[in-house]
Amino acid sequence: MKKLIFPLYGFLVGAALSVFASILFAMIAIMLLFGFPIYDPSELLVMMGYAGLYSVMFAFLPGASGGAYLAHWLSVSERTASEVTRRGLLVGAIAGLITSLACIGFVFYGSVDWTVLGFTLLAMAIASVTSLLAARFLAKKKSKFIQPPAQHLTPDT
Repeated sequence: MKKLIFPLYGFLVGAALSVFASILFAMIAIMLLFGFPIYDPSELLVMMGYAGLYSVMFAFLPGASGGAYLAHWLSVSERTASEVTRRGLLVGAIAGLITSLACIGFVFYGSVDWTVLGFTLLAMAIASVTSLLAARFLAKKKSKFIQPPAQHLTPDT
């Protein structure tokens, strides 16, 4: 059971960060698609709410599973900061790609134009950064969940 606690914690961290990142992505997408000067604040909030719900729906599972994977990967052995950075960016890019492909398949029914391609790259960039943040956060919290193996001292007699 103790081996599952850190990956579950990574699942929660990845899910929380993917929710915030997907809402940020939705706000950027709404501002770019409908223009920045929206005169009715309630209309802006409704559009951001719908876009946020759609993006959270598609980003929750890949972000959470990416966080769980990073936590498991970190728990296996000691990693350097550059390895954590590379793996965090890679996992985030893959999670962003999966999220974008799911959104393209379900929302846009497979039609891709330059705008959708640009939003896919933006989603991958945002997911990569949040995955990197999750990986660094989990690397700092690893010592609370995983204890190093005890060194048995033998007397030199």
